[in-house]
Amino acid sequence: MWSFNPFTLATLTSLTLLTPTLALESWYTPPGGPPTGSGFNSTLNPSSTKIKGVNLGGWLILENWMTPSIFGVAGLPGKGDEDSVMDEWGLCERLGKTRCEEVLEEHWESFYTEDDFKRMADYGLNTVRIPVPYWIWNVTESEPFITGSQIPHLQRALNWSYVYGLDVILDMHALPGSQSSYQVHTGLYAQEGFSNSTENMDRALNAIEQMVAEFTKPEYGGVVTAIELVNEPWIEAYMPNNMPWELLEEFMVKAYDVVRSTEEIIPGRHEVMVIVHDAFGSLTDWTGGFFAPGGKGHNWTNYALDTHVYQAWSGITWDEGHIESACAQASYLEEAQRSVPVIVGEFSLGVQTFCVDYKDCFNLTLADALANITSTGGDRDMFLRAFWEAQMHAYEHAAGWIFWNFKTELAPTWSYDQSVAQNWVPLDLADRVWQYDASQAYCLQNQNWSNIPDFTPNTPAPLKDGTATPVREAMTLAVQGALLNSTSTSISTSATTTGSATAIVTGASASLTGTPSETGVPTSTGASNAALRHLMTSPWTWLAVATSGIILMT
Repeated sequence: MWSFNPFTLATLTSLTLLTPTLALESWYTPPGGPPTGSGFNSTLNPSSTKIKGVNLGGWLILENWMTPSIFGVAGLPGKGDEDSVMDEWGLCERLGKTRCEEVLEEHWESFYTEDDFKRMADYGLNTVRIPVPYWIWNVTESEPFITGSQIPHLQRALNWSYVYGLDVILDMHALPGSQSSYQVHTGLYAQEGFSNSTENMDRALNAIEQMVAEFTKPEYGGVVTAIELVNEPWIEAYMPNNMPWELLEEFMVKAYDVVRSTEEIIPGRHEVMVIVHDAFGSLTDWTGGFFAPGGKGHNWTNYALDTHVYQAWSGITWDEGHIESACAQASYLEEAQRSVPVIVGEFSLGVQTFCVDYKDCFNLTLADALANITSTGGDRDMFLRAFWEAQMHAYEHAAGWIFWNFKTELAPTWSYDQSVAQNWVPLDLADRVWQYDASQAYCLQNQNWSNIPDFTPNTPAPLKDGTATPVREAMTLAVQGALLNSTSTSISTSATTTGSATAIVTGASASLTGTPSETGVPTSTGASNAALRHLMTSPWTWLAVATSGIILMT
């Protein structure tokens, strides 16, 4: 039995430093703009927190080039076969639902772990963008996809995001019928078919409604701060034989209304941000069109634009050209940012495609991939570090950036984790080797990479263990700090061998008992007159804080 004075949520969070950073929450766009903090000066939006994030791709939607090992399981085409399995549809169609679910469950369980989220926090990141497919919530009998089983894994990722102070964007990455032609990230490598029937739009809206209804519930603590309506839709104006602009516009308006009518808004917080992808059009087409007076999105609130900047398909063949192309993004992004928050939601260090034919990567190791990249010696490491810095200077003229991806099996320049390990990306995001010179097309001051004295490429980052304080340890320290000279409140805890736990605060106006669910999301009762906020971590460890006391469960 412990006795201690009750203390507030604010006191607790200041002790533990575990409150989410709310990078996305610091941006807000009223109808017609401009966004909060949009006044520009030499320090760029000092009142707003830049979004610094990573994508968790290749997880809840497979992409064969990112995880070729999954497409090498028994029953699928081997390295010498002409046949290929391009997407998750094909994987489950070939394996059958029972075997496919076994393969996917193992992948969902292991591809991202709590240690990954610790490292994201250690790296100074504040946001994760999680691609999700419609078929988690809405699937027909004719579709081979596994449905619903992903949710516990997604809940666990949200729990870890909350614990380690990461805002979450839930990105509807795939729509029924496919929103873009022959793209593996839609789950169906085929001609765009979203526009083929009104049923596809109805199903997409239903999936968004279910996603928003669940993950904006107060028990998730507001960790989901943004919803992206659809990833990379292709329209016929830019990509022939894809959906017409009018259909995409109709979908976005209806989807926005679904989000606003469904979400639960936590008191004191903004409504969830709604993000739209630029459909590979000009940002000014959006700021001067869809969001401008008379546009269908002019009366929206709390919205943002997502743009993806890749150079692997640019046709540029020389290193300086890649850096100059990155530098040129700064003024373009800054101009659009005056009207609406612009997030560079996908980019990488990749300047060439890798594992496009995933079977070429069967039986390769990460060491093989790194050897291929660094075979030209230190200059390659220097270029990749310079390419990173040029992109940072440009993208921080916008609301921020989200790297694709946090990890891959065999494409290190597309892996944030491996890029840090190779020192292409600094462990400290404030680190710069080159000074920025906006007046030059090549915006890095020093082009003579071999004369940089203090830079050592291939310095490994700590990849085994993060340095973020584990939740259990942090909470123990917080409670110990509150025990001094305390007599007015007591706490008792108990746990059974099955992992359920009970904690009751006495001497205060709040009490709580509960049993953690298998997903790690706590359930609670008896919390009358108390504002509870759940700090969710690994199964059987959870916390609830009341304004009049604290309840700790381990």
